[in-house]
Amino acid sequence: MKKILVLVVMLVFSSVQLYSQDKEKTVVAQKGEGIYTLLRKFNMSPSKYYSDFIALNKDNLRNGKHLYEGKTYIIPDRLIKVDGKEELPAIVNGYPIFGKKHATVQRKSNKLKGAVYYLISGHGGPDPGAVTKYGKKLISEDEYAYDITLRLGRELISHGALVYIIIRDENDGIRDGKLLPVDYDEVCYPNKTIPLNQVARLKQRVDAVNDLYMQNKGKYQRLIVTHIDSRSVGQNIDVFFYHQ
Repeated sequence: MKKILVLVVMLVFSSVQLYSQDKEKTVVAQKGEGIYTLLRKFNMSPSKYYSDFIALNKDNLRNGKHLYEGKTYIIPDRLIKVDGKEELPAIVNGYPIFGKKHATVQRKSNKLKGAVYYLISGHGGPDPGAVTKYGKKLISEDEYAYDITLRLGRELISHGALVYIIIRDENDGIRDGKLLPVDYDEVCYPNKTIPLNQVARLKQRVDAVNDLYMQNKGKYQRLIVTHIDSRSVGQNIDVFFYHQ
């Protein structure tokens, strides 16, 4: 007889806290358009949101301030006022990775504003991880680890964090069923096929997070990896933390 074990691995990076914005809306730049034009399309004050736009799109700007025709750009979240002070939006839209039912996130607080989280669910793609049968149904570790990871990501976003889901399944989303069907179509951020070889798979994830880490350098950053493994009834649940 087996029981479920949740294994969480956390690597600590930088502790310098700056700011982050949730990715909500995108727009494709048309010929002759500039940053001011795009912001005004969304009735946003260029003087207020220009620097946020630059920070979100710095890798897609020519000379740090000019748009490329045909490129997709992220529009910053519109800020709201709470007690006269601007805060992050009360409702954040545009997270299809969570599925239609959960794509809209209600803002609970801003206590994680400035924090960046990289979330990795164990295994995925050609590797389902630990497998067993529940009745006649095959169930696998990676599906449940992924569902837990999405729920964690959504909770972090609700408190103002910027979250990257590194192992992704664009058509699963958060699922409320008791049994989660097994599939093999997960990819590694942004959209890379996951290799079967364990070392290559680990390197791919490390590279994805390191690239994003450099883009967010100077911010408060954390990586959380979640596995769900099997243990005999006689063994205790183990939680391992690795600090770098």
